[in-house]
Amino acid sequence: MNFKEEIVKTLKAQLCILFGLNQLLSCGQKFPQPPESADNAASSATKSTNSVNSSDAIQKLKPSLENAALSLEFFDTNFRGGKLEGNVFISPAANETELTDYVLYWGSGPSSKLPNQSPIAVMVKQGTRLKHSFPPDTTKPSDATHLLVFTKNAEGEMPTGTSVLLEDKGLPNHAAVGISFTDTDLDGGQLAGKVSVGKASDETTLTQYTLYWGNSETSKLIGQNPIAIWAKQSTEMSHSFSKDSRKPLGASHLLVFTKNADGEMSTGSSILIMDKGLPTQSATSVAFSDIDSDGGQLSGIVAIGKASDETSLTHYSIYWGNNDKFKLSGQNVIAVLEKQGTNISHTLTDNTIKPFGATHFLVFTKNKDGEMAMWSSVLIEDKGVPNRAASAISFSDSDLNGGQLEGLVSIEKATNESSLTHYVIYWGESENFKLTGHAALVSLEKRDANLTFSFPKYTAKPSDARYLLVFTKNSAGEMAHGMSAQILDRGAPTEAALSISFTDTDLRGGQLGGTVSITKAMTESNLSEYSLYWGSSESKKLLGQSAIAVLAKQGRNLSFSFSNTSKPAAATHLIVFTKNADGEMPTGQSVLIIDRGVPVQTAESVTFLDVDPDGGEVSGVLTIGKATSEKLFSLYILYWGSNESTKLSGHNAIAVLYKKGVNVTHSFPDNTPKPTNASHLLVFTANEEGEMAAGVAAVLWDNALPTAKATKVTLSDSNMELNVVSGAVLISRAVDESSLSHYAVYLSTKPVGSTVVQRTLLKTLAKTGEDLEFSISDFPFLSESHGHLEVVSKNASGEMASGAVAQVIDVGRPTIASKIVGFEFEDFDSREGFIQGQVKITANAHSHEYTDYVFYWGSDCKNPLVGIKEVGVIAKNQNVYEFTEGTVLPHGAKYLLVARRNVSLESSDYNCAVLE
Repeated sequence: MNFKEEIVKTLKAQLCILFGLNQLLSCGQKFPQPPESADNAASSATKSTNSVNSSDAIQKLKPSLENAALSLEFFDTNFRGGKLEGNVFISPAANETELTDYVLYWGSGPSSKLPNQSPIAVMVKQGTRLKHSFPPDTTKPSDATHLLVFTKNAEGEMPTGTSVLLEDKGLPNHAAVGISFTDTDLDGGQLAGKVSVGKASDETTLTQYTLYWGNSETSKLIGQNPIAIWAKQSTEMSHSFSKDSRKPLGASHLLVFTKNADGEMSTGSSILIMDKGLPTQSATSVAFSDIDSDGGQLSGIVAIGKASDETSLTHYSIYWGNNDKFKLSGQNVIAVLEKQGTNISHTLTDNTIKPFGATHFLVFTKNKDGEMAMWSSVLIEDKGVPNRAASAISFSDSDLNGGQLEGLVSIEKATNESSLTHYVIYWGESENFKLTGHAALVSLEKRDANLTFSFPKYTAKPSDARYLLVFTKNSAGEMAHGMSAQILDRGAPTEAALSISFTDTDLRGGQLGGTVSITKAMTESNLSEYSLYWGSSESKKLLGQSAIAVLAKQGRNLSFSFSNTSKPAAATHLIVFTKNADGEMPTGQSVLIIDRGVPVQTAESVTFLDVDPDGGEVSGVLTIGKATSEKLFSLYILYWGSNESTKLSGHNAIAVLYKKGVNVTHSFPDNTPKPTNASHLLVFTANEEGEMAAGVAAVLWDNALPTAKATKVTLSDSNMELNVVSGAVLISRAVDESSLSHYAVYLSTKPVGSTVVQRTLLKTLAKTGEDLEFSISDFPFLSESHGHLEVVSKNASGEMASGAVAQVIDVGRPTIASKIVGFEFEDFDSREGFIQGQVKITANAHSHEYTDYVFYWGSDCKNPLVGIKEVGVIAKNQNVYEFTEGTVLPHGAKYLLVARRNVSLESSDYNCAVLE
């Protein structure tokens, strides 16, 4: 047998296994034409007119069974439920000749990929064991129970993969040991009897057991609550179905899962529900190959592999399915076939119309009591139209106007695009049905990559459009079903409150009382709340103020009450905005706040320039900019102020000025005394009921130099490098800062041989009423003279002539002691071992680097005696140190050493004198 014959034989055997056609096809004898698959459908027309040699057919095969990965291993090292961490190891296939890659997926079972999930990783074959690492806290999809790896080549993936169970360390790791149930109700669809559950072999990681209906041996029945829950301490776990208990439609199993605080174990224990009244065995297989080349039409044979035991059934019913789980709504049974004891089939006549939405054939076994809850299915691959849908479609609206869309529609391409040419986007009234009366939004040509489509700004959304649908298409038509994405139309409300009203009942100026009445919006469908704010105008919220109140819509008019409420000084209106989860409507409804006790408008401005040169006195013209509206007041009243909003205690009004419809002025005569604590001039509007609570202020600059200086300035040098200064400058403020506005900080030096002081400005700091601090970094300090910090008080008129001064001490190590000009000592004590006399030091350069001289005994001119402290210390300006009569020399002392010292360091060497 040559290589070509071996390939044909292998393919034949695989088709027999995969499709279960051992009875219908002569497996092991003549090899029939295989059903056309999804991956060769696109080329079927070419094959009908152009012969393809056998070697070409062999080259286009997907990986076969012998090309599967040998094993898949994973051990979770993350002990948080729902989170994974660790390495996935893939043992390569025994034969990698026909494959290029290994594709890793999440699985919903040992053989099924998790729907709507992209591959976790695609790894190129390497001939060795492959590894993929999950990083810490990788989120496991809630329905993922397995990891699957499929081998792949240019023609697609192998139809079956290799799997490993996902054991999430955060969830229970032991299932119940067994579940048993025997139905004692002989009516089909009804149950009676006792369910018994055996506790897990190890209950350490679990807290309870939960009993569910299941639609398979691993999957819970959607939409059903738990049947029973038992704590793990239970000695007996059982549940009894009373007679005539209804079995939910689709329920085929009973499942029990163990559970803890992190969730349920991904796998449970199960038992098939043997409903005494219905069949207990389903068809072993269903197969169908369309031989009608027209899209949307079918013909061919539906082949049914008989149940392994036909005792409890009499017939097989064939239905259209809208997926592999549910019958297509509104469609009758296609055929009811009596059992024959052998495999059976049903022939679809030519040009059979495939109903819209039909994707599968479903086969149910049946008897007089009804149909079995379990079924068998086969995908309908319409030969004329695409057989692969887009993998996913997604869209996020970025337009906050309701009824309008903006943003990017993203389409994840089909896993195999060989049978399609375009992707067509439609409005959808549901996730399965296009919106009637609307053409396609766009048709996008496939590009062997994911596609996008952009909604431009202000795209109108049809009122009944709830979804976006994408269908694959070719020249024969569109695939019967597509992928969908729900349209979440974002948008702030489009309807404002109809009106807002308020009347102040509090007669105290600056305070409000009364009820705010809000007339609800005409339509409240796209709003959830009404937000009430202070306003600085009829359309602008007052800055720095949060909402006064947020009122949930109630389908009726709303109200909010003020009682002794202080009105912010700049608040002129109340504004109400409608709101929902996407934000507030940009415009609202407002009402003017009429504070019945006082005016509501302030002067626009107040300006004054002192022209009196004497400190403590002012003169000049003050100008008041009239209010934008003067309807509610008649007077402007001028006061001294202790700050920008508070009148100076103990002082009456400076002037009462009548409004004139234009700016008004007041003149201060020469030598007008300025009260000591007056820092501002304040202007308030007034009427017969009183003054407005807030006024307008101007800073009162006394046209004179400051009269008070900082009380102290200090600098602590933190830089150990000589001639470089770094550190914090601390300024103790003046006792009375009323005459100054700033402090100017200078470094003051006197060059060698000069009497002129030079200043370098380091910083100008505004007064704050507190002591001040700032830092200097790596400032060069190179002058031979003493350096000083000087802080000078300052205002708009200038600076004081002098200020607070502090000497700058450079804490860097002094330069070498040998720079001392002279160092002399004469001993006047003739006794051996004793000395007496004066040490004289002549003044030297670099005196700003140190503060003291320090003396040591030495055995030579470089090293002080070990274990003996300094002999003595004198300040640098003394220059003489005296040894009194009878001063004892320590053993080994032959020299007197001197070093220079500052506040932190000594020079690194010494000057010395011989002790004779």
